[in-house]
Amino acid sequence: MIITPSDITDFVPCWLQPKNSDLYVTQFDNSVVESAGLLKMDFLGLKPLTLIKDTVKLVKYRSGIDLNPDEFPIDDVKNLELFQTAEGNGRDFSV
Repeated sequence: MIITPSDITDFVPCWLQPKNSDLYVTQFDNSVVESAGLLKMDFLGLKPLTLIKDTVKLVKYRSGIDLNPDEFPIDDVKNLELFQTAEGNGRDFSV
């Protein structure tokens, strides 16, 4: 999965976490990360988890479609391309 035009270490200091893995992490606030041209995503925060849960309920209520977030693809090309542009508005992502 590619989310930067070159290695992410070209943009911000990173380290591997946990040790002996290929998972890069960095720790900066939004403004620093965004000024480097990156997108900060909080995968473990309560707000995103609540938003996902509420969205699943709303889709079920409005359309009768049962969504399972555990089955959402993490390698969807259209969504990755949108993340790369940093021009998403929160409504453009397909699931």
